[in-house]
Amino acid sequence: MAPIESNLRVGSNMSAGFALMLELTRWFAPLQAGTLRYVQESNIDSSLPGTYSADDPGGGTYDPETGLREWYYAPTSTRLGQWLRLRRKMLGMSQQDISDALTAAGMKFYDSSVARIENGKRKVTVDEAEVIARILGVDIAYMTSLEPPEDLKVFVEQENQKVLGRRRGNGKA
Repeated sequence: MAPIESNLRVGSNMSAGFALMLELTRWFAPLQAGTLRYVQESNIDSSLPGTYSADDPGGGTYDPETGLREWYYAPTSTRLGQWLRLRRKMLGMSQQDISDALTAAGMKFYDSSVARIENGKRKVTVDEAEVIARILGVDIAYMTSLEPPEDLKVFVEQENQKVLGRRRGNGKA
């Protein structure tokens, strides 16, 4: 291999750094292309759900009863709205309380905006989600979690028991 300097002509406008880059590209291009191809192929695991292979078009096994895929999750803004409604009720806050707190934080909000978020009819920006989470005393990960947070599960169970007018049993007759 000839030294890099020998590839430069006297009076050439090419810098030594650029010449080095060209030389390295020439020698390592086959390796890089092969590595890239290997990485792309190795990242495709058609046994995983959602890989969009011929075996799985995405979302896992289709359930004809529900019309959904095995691991379907509602969109983030929908989940945020659901957790917002439950957490707000758990804390005894109204939609007006949430909109007033958001307005005080510098975001013009109406109680109808909160209702639209809770019903999944309005998307939420990241900034709004962060402020909503702070108002509710949680972090943004809580508000966007795929599964309902434990305290919300307990709250829903308690509310259901109130509606039914009975206490939870111990499983014995």
